[in-house]
Amino acid sequence: MPFPRSNLAEISTPFFDACERGELIVPRCDACGRLFFYPTVLCPHCHSEEWGWQQVSGEATIYSFTEVHRPLGSQMPAPYVVAVVELAEGGVRMMTNILGVEPGGLAIGDPVRVQFGTSWDGRTVPLFVRAGHGDGDGGA
Repeated sequence: MPFPRSNLAEISTPFFDACERGELIVPRCDACGRLFFYPTVLCPHCHSEEWGWQQVSGEATIYSFTEVHRPLGSQMPAPYVVAVVELAEGGVRMMTNILGVEPGGLAIGDPVRVQFGTSWDGRTVPLFVRAGHGDGDGGA
């Protein structure tokens, strides 16, 4: 049996369409019921090809992060924070940026919430801000 091929850009289109609407969605396996991220052909838990999309709250906690002090070109001035956040629903983790924090102002386990912004390539993407704090600057 050949390995299934797909166009990952096509698979992720509903995700980016939802971001445009201000909604955060993640894949949910129809076979085992577990959520996962990033969208891919097979469920990473049970390898089923049958899955759909589920809207999530956008609430999360910081799982891991790093502060970057070297700019990534003019579109991403330093310092900025690259983080892995764990969503409140089912332990799903995603890589993102945390907006509006000063260097040294973040800790593992801090609560964060989604805020949508524009990435360097013009797409609307999920970014995060500390829960209970300001909204950051809206860009990635």
